[in-house]
Amino acid sequence: MRHLKIYLVHNFLLHSDLALPCSRSIKKITDGNLNHNISIQREEFLDHRLQQNNEEGHNGEIDPTKSIFLNCDYLDYQVSIFVDAVNNKVYYSHSDNAEHYAGYRIINSVIPLFTLLQGGLPLHAASVSLDGKFIGLIAPSRTGKSTLSWQMMQFGALFGSDDVLPLYEIEKKIIGTPSMSLFPKIRESAIDALKLERDNCRQIFPGERQFWVPVPEKDRVMYNSEVSALFFLQPKDIICEKNLIEITKVRPMWAIQILYENAHSLRDARSFIKDGEMFSRVSTICSQIPLYIVRYQKSLGNIENLAKEIWEVTNRS
Repeated sequence: MRHLKIYLVHNFLLHSDLALPCSRSIKKITDGNLNHNISIQREEFLDHRLQQNNEEGHNGEIDPTKSIFLNCDYLDYQVSIFVDAVNNKVYYSHSDNAEHYAGYRIINSVIPLFTLLQGGLPLHAASVSLDGKFIGLIAPSRTGKSTLSWQMMQFGALFGSDDVLPLYEIEKKIIGTPSMSLFPKIRESAIDALKLERDNCRQIFPGERQFWVPVPEKDRVMYNSEVSALFFLQPKDIICEKNLIEITKVRPMWAIQILYENAHSLRDARSFIKDGEMFSRVSTICSQIPLYIVRYQKSLGNIENLAKEIWEVTNRS
């Protein structure tokens, strides 16, 4: 592979010929046995290659029963991604103007898929460490979890992850793996509100109003950490009382449903993972760590209060 770049993301070592939104200066961590080598390379005629492989049947290079093909389109960008789970390889192709989008999609799709294949659960969540307690902030895209985690960092929290939080059961503990080198995202509207330096912010790709922001190693969680609590964010545009914040602990059965619904890329991995296996993973997590529903008014002005409330609950858990 030409122009090989090596990144460490969520304990996955990525060997890539595509520039990814990560820092390459962060040291290699071998914390436990989660490190996994993934080779990422561009394939100009990906569709033709896969068709040829399928025609060859089981004599082909790739086993079609243990692989995933994704087509990702956004605005004028087209990206195709093929995950070969047997050989730990990822092939991709993209339209001429879509290199940055390809890097974004590979990080957003490939890491969750390999987490699932390793026996973990990739939550659609941000994460931070508060006074040594590692927590997850679960929420769908564009609901403010990244902005909330940035606010917590301004109070002294360490950055864990931005969009994906891989969880594993190790020695009867639920362990989260931080992103280690991946840049977190933030909306353009929150840059000024949180008083971030615009010169450090890089647009994810042209036309998108989200930006990558580097976080130095000293402000990151750099090791696998036991998870203390999970918070499921439910922002509301209008609620009865201005700036009201409600945080309620969830019963395990409801927690299982919430984690199922917020497992990243689970639909794409259905051919690999049986329902019974996933239920076992999710129920194990719910039986060991508390999950809270957080209802609050969605506004930048309420983020600071929300961060303080979650911090207080975390310290009590």
